[in-house]
Amino acid sequence: MLSEQEVQFFQENGYLPARPLLTAEEVARLRERFYALLEGRSSKKPEAMRNLYGDEERVVIQIVNAWEADDEFYRYLFHPKLTEAVAKLMNTDTVRVWHDQIQYKPPYKGGPTIWHQDHPYWPVLQPPDLVSAWLALEDADVENGCMHVVPRSHRWGKYDEGTVGIREEDWGPAHDPSFVAWRDRRGSALSGEGRRGHVPPLFDLARNSAEPQPARTPRFCSAFYARTHPLRTHAGSPD
Repeated sequence: MLSEQEVQFFQENGYLPARPLLTAEEVARLRERFYALLEGRSSKKPEAMRNLYGDEERVVIQIVNAWEADDEFYRYLFHPKLTEAVAKLMNTDTVRVWHDQIQYKPPYKGGPTIWHQDHPYWPVLQPPDLVSAWLALEDADVENGCMHVVPRSHRWGKYDEGTVGIREEDWGPAHDPSFVAWRDRRGSALSGEGRRGHVPPLFDLARNSAEPQPARTPRFCSAFYARTHPLRTHAGSPD
């Protein structure tokens, strides 16, 4: 269970450092089921599976709503450790699933995830109070393109339509070079390194990114997006 100090840190900074959630056996089962989804061996199909870049030079495979296609990902999404932690961070006793997704970056040619915010991609969800929790299914570090986050950036409000962009020379946020660089030692953007089975929670307005994948090992994670309020239509009626 998260401590009050950890909840306060999350509220102030918009993220928590990665912490262990699943056992090695649980991670191994999810990894096996991920490859079953990727190779079309699952009994059901996910909502979508695509290369976000659409070419062979830069590859980021996105699998949307794996929890609806595979029982192992379903069990993970409703894992008591995960749901209890997210509920405490959101200060609620009700957690609703918005969706989950897997992102897979193969060795050497995995594409970048440019600096962005999550919430502006889903304007139908109001207010912007989602919490995401991505689970590392492979050890993630700077060498294989781990996530980076700008502390306290969830307090800056919505940026345009969510896409901040990048400076390709150093992978810093493109819109303002004075904000942050992408490594801890060069600025205030923190690397979200984490071992298999570790989860770093993140606010939906926090600015985050990931570099290209130049290493020999793949990097892939399962991200869960949670909300507290019922989905409302543009007319304001709940779902």
